Parts: sequence; structure tokens; C-alpha cells
Amino acid sequence: MTPAQQLLEHCRAATTQLSILGTDADADSRPGSSVLLDDCAAEHIAVFRQQARLVLALDRGGNDVDGAVNADTIVRRLDELITATNRMFYAVPPDEVRLGWREMFAAAHAVKFHLGLLRSHLLSAMDRTDMDDGGELADKEVNELVAVLDRGLIVSGGPGDVVGRVWVNEALDLLERVWEDFLSRLRPGHRAGGPAAAAAAVPSSQSSQSSPPPSTNRITATKPIPRLPGMQLHQFEAHIRHSGTPLVFTDLMTTWPALTTRSWLSTAYLLSQTFSGRRLVPVELGRSYLDDGWTQEIMPLREFIARWTGGKDGMEETAGEDEKDAVSRSSRSRRTVGYLAQHNLFGQIPSLARDIITPDLCFADPQRHGNGRGKLALPLRNAWFGPAGTVTPLHTDPYENLLCQVVGEKYVRLYGPDKGGAMRATGNTAGVDVGAVEGWDGDGDGDAGRMDDEEQRRFRGVEYVDCVLRPGDALYVPEGWWHYCRGLSVSFSVSFWWN
Repeated sequence: MTPAQQLLEHCRAATTQLSILGTDADADSRPGSSVLLDDCAAEHIAVFRQQARLVLALDRGGNDVDGAVNADTIVRRLDELITATNRMFYAVPPDEVRLGWREMFAAAHAVKFHLGLLRSHLLSAMDRTDMDDGGELADKEVNELVAVLDRGLIVSGGPGDVVGRVWVNEALDLLERVWEDFLSRLRPGHRAGGPAAAAAAVPSSQSSQSSPPPSTNRITATKPIPRLPGMQLHQFEAHIRHSGTPLVFTDLMTTWPALTTRSWLSTAYLLSQTFSGRRLVPVELGRSYLDDGWTQEIMPLREFIARWTGGKDGMEETAGEDEKDAVSRSSRSRRTVGYLAQHNLFGQIPSLARDIITPDLCFADPQRHGNGRGKLALPLRNAWFGPAGTVTPLHTDPYENLLCQVVGEKYVRLYGPDKGGAMRATGNTAGVDVGAVEGWDGDGDGDAGRMDDEEQRRFRGVEYVDCVLRPGDALYVPEGWWHYCRGLSVSFSVSFWWN
């Protein structure tokens, strides 16, 4: 089968299963697994099943003009289901969002993808060769198809065994093969949106960056954390249990492809692993999530790279700035800086997961599980990618943490768990803005901007340790320690949480 035929079969199989969700037949066909959508309203399930069956009818050649099957109506009803389900995510705390709501959200996006594929020029041109039209329109359609699946995956988390993460990534891999086949049949003068076009979305000097991005200021560690070449697992466990202080390891990442053979310094490489940068990522907009005006947006990775790590706020423009100029620029732009923060990028895009290796130390048993979350089967991995000036406010984590630096430099300051009384804490987040207290961000937008001189003096007297992480460094952040992180250049980090 051609890639297009394989993708259609992939969609048909899923939509067929989705069309009977919530029925006794579905339960019988999948012994040992729960009936999906159980938490959704019966009328929502009925409407969804109807749309899935209509898409299957269209796939079999149903009428989309004056007949009973109308694609625009299907899209409208699927969008209504997506909107209704999305509202439910905000009706309760995140850990109380019901599985059925997330499954409905993911399923509606999968069926919408199937329908979009059927209506696209990619399929209508399947049997044509040496085409001389349709490239730009098909490029737009491909962007929309990727966005449909990625948005469903990012927001829902990819639950279930019908259209979960594995299904989504297989669909997107097949779509990329379909797109490459489509481009190969276009006349050269009519090609649009291929890898070259994606690379052009960022400044040409950044498309194959091979040296570390320069730091934009001279913030240094004044109370440095010990730096060690490494530890045996039993030694690390003993350290956690008896001392439990932060450490910087210098040799845990020497074999990571992200630092060697498949370097994340290369923008071209990152684009090549993300469907020419089409894959969507969630981006925080604002200096800190504690600031007024902070928000979030989901956008293509190539747009994020162009806007935040390779354009006027990126590497070249900030090179050579002194600290005063960097602080001024950071203060001016703190409301608009973009940060891909605490995102499970490696579950969403498995091709990037092969570039990192979970350190053995992440399997140390600290013999403490006081957070009430239960023991993790495997470490949780998150990506942190952004330009200079990105900030993670002072906070604590409910897990042990290894923060591994892949690209650029990052400043980290840590306070012991016994220093919580000085933090103006709300839950696990401090109300003190370290950047504002230190004068790195002007007055700040949070509580620190309202601290009087005496309060700031007392806070500056609280004992801490700090470090500047460079590529290849891995910082151990013990559970319960307060820590503040600040990008000093374009920075890409990976955190591993475990207990």
C-alpha cells in the first residue's frame, strides 16, 4: 500500500472503533479494558458516534454536496463537542478531570483529522504524477491536519488505547510520508512548504547552529553548589538519605545524542524531527507565571523558534550585551517572552526521546514518599526551552529532580526546605520574586515589587546555594528544596522527576 492508503486504513480502523464507543459491543470487543467515554453525557456520546459513522460513510463515497452526509455539518458538531468537553477541563481541579472527558476530546480530534484528510488535496491528487498545482493549498491543509492531532494530544494527554499517543504519532508519521510523496510529484517550480521552507522560517544563520548560544548577562554563582564527576547508585542513595543537599554532576550526559551526534544546537535538526517544525507545542507568554498578563498559547515549533530563539530576541541580537543592557532588555520584554516550559515533549514527539538517556541516578530510592502521590513507575521527563530571560519562579517540587542542561546556560538558586517561612509561600510557590529582589527584572509584577527595603534586606540574608548550568551539567534538586531558574541564553533543559 502507498503511504496515503496506509494512513486512510489507520484512520478507518480508529474511526470504526470510535463509532461504537460507549456501547456494549465496544465493551465486549475489548475485554479487560474500560468502556471509553463513561463519564460523558449520553447525548454527547450519541452525537459523537453519529459523526464518526458519517465520516465512515463519506470515506465509502457518501455524498458531500446535496446528500445526507455533509462534511461542514460534521465539522461543526465535532467542534461543538470539543468546546463542550474543553469547558469541563476547567470546571474542576486538574487532578479531578475525568478520563472520559479527555477521551472524548481526543476522539473528536481524531475523527476530525480523518475527515480533514478525506477532504484534502493530498488524497485527491493521489493518482496524479508531475503535478503543477495544489502545492500551497496542500501545505496549508497539512498544517491544519497536524494541528488537529497535536492539539488533541497536548490538551487531552493522549489517553486510551484507540487514539492515544501511539496512534497519533503513527498517524503523523504516515502523514509526513504522504506529504513527502506529494511533494515529489509536484513540478519543482510549484513546491511549497517542504523542509527548506520550514528552515527558512528561522534566520538562516540559526538553521544549523553549531556553537553554544552566548549568554546575555553576567549573573554568576556566588555560593556555588559542589560539582562532581559522578556517583555510583548506592553512593547517591546514601547522599540523599543522609545529607540530601544539591549537587552538580558533570558526566551524566556524555553519551546523549542531543549533545553529540544529534545535537539540539541545530535548529535544522529540531525541525527535521518535528515534521519540518509543524508539530505544536504549548508556550508560556510572559516573564513569569506569577506576573500580570501571563498567558499560554499553542503554536508550531517553527513559529516558536523563529519568534523566541532565532529572531530579534534570540541568539545573535543579544550577543555581547553587558549585564546592564541585558537586564534592561529583559525588563522591557518580560511580558512577551515565550517559554516552552514543563512540557512532556518526549511523550508527544518520541523521535526526540531517543536523543536523551535517563540517568541511572534517577532510579535511586530516596526512601521517602511524603507527597502522597505514590511511587512513580518511571521518571517523569519534561522539556524546558526558551530564550534568555525566561524564569521559573521560586517553588518546590513533590519529587526528586535531576535538571539536565543540553543547550545554553541557566542560573539556578536553591533554598533549603526549612526556609519556607521566608518565602511568602502559597502552596508550593513562593510569593517572593528573586529577579525583582536582585534587580534583574526591575520592580517585577508580583509581591516582590511591593516589598519594602527592610523586607528585601531580610530576604537577601536567607541562606542559599546556586549554580550556572552549562551543557552537560546535571543538577540534583532534592525534593522539597525551593529553587528559582533563569535562562541566561537560549536554553534547552530536560528535567527528570522520580521518587
